[in-house]
Amino acid sequence: MTVAVRLAAVAVVAVVAVAAAAMLLNRPGPGRLTQAQRLVGRDARFANGPKAGAAFADLSHLLLDDARSCARQHSQSDNRCASRFSAAAYTSVAAFVLTRCTQPGVYRARRDLMTELTAIGAVDRLHGVAPPPPIPSFPSC
Repeated sequence: MTVAVRLAAVAVVAVVAVAAAAMLLNRPGPGRLTQAQRLVGRDARFANGPKAGAAFADLSHLLLDDARSCARQHSQSDNRCASRFSAAAYTSVAAFVLTRCTQPGVYRARRDLMTELTAIGAVDRLHGVAPPPPIPSFPSC
């Protein structure tokens, strides 16, 4: 083999290795909406009012990050993004209310949020054509 052929072979191997590494590093993981749904599904995070409040605070940060990312890709007025901004605001305020809730109030807030997250997923599947889902009522404890 000549030097040129060897260099070409090394270059091809390097390109393939870089492409494979890029694909592994950029492999999509669960989206933030899916992460939020999984968090809402974790019973241990909702054992009492203070734990539920902390979970909702975490959800608020997660949804706000997701909304900002959505706005960079689309626009703030896109229904997909507006839905996330609304959910982030709702969970932020609900977090404070939930700290004083008993189990029935925690259950209703958790159920209502899961319904909203599912509705946001439906807005996503329709590429933002559907209107944002209504914001759940705040927990009554």
